[in-house]
Amino acid sequence: MPYSATFVGVQALSAAVVASRPMADPDLAALVPRARAGDAQAVRMVVRVLAPEVLRTCRRVLANATEAEDAAQESLITLMKDLRLLQDPAAVVPFANRVASRTALRLRKRSQSRNARDAQWADQPRGASGPNAEHRRMVEQVMGVMEDLPENQAEALMLRYVLGYELAEIAQAMQVPVNTVRSRIRLARSAVAKSLQARQSPGESS
Repeated sequence: MPYSATFVGVQALSAAVVASRPMADPDLAALVPRARAGDAQAVRMVVRVLAPEVLRTCRRVLANATEAEDAAQESLITLMKDLRLLQDPAAVVPFANRVASRTALRLRKRSQSRNARDAQWADQPRGASGPNAEHRRMVEQVMGVMEDLPENQAEALMLRYVLGYELAEIAQAMQVPVNTVRSRIRLARSAVAKSLQARQSPGESS
């Protein structure tokens, strides 16, 4: 994609990410080939439509709002550069979420603000109980384990269980066979279960 088209998209995404207001759905499958060809208007439309979805995905991985917005912007830039790799333009939404989940997971690994993130997840007083607090603890624990997974496994797990995609949709987004997706998810679930069990064991043994 020509640099000028990518630059137009980058300028358009900042306002879209901050506003995070979904637009009326255009025909994305028709816009993607035009965006690939460097059509600035198509680039703007693709970015503006996908920005809220990408931001939501980043927020599910990163509790820190600033980090989530940074990850969303980086994701959209990467997405516009990688559109040429997308074989099926109709799969652009799950493809975008794949890029977003991968980018956000990488940012988690790089981030030095784990304590700040933990504090934001636990927005109830320390020691608070209840379903919301328990859910936040569980989510943060699982996300922490996912950071250690191979990237492809973490992406597949995110798309399946965090974003709720069907196996066929994940295969379409990752551009691999469905059986490969099944294998990645199975391996990821096994690794997560073993890691969580290992973390809990020291406190339970006596």
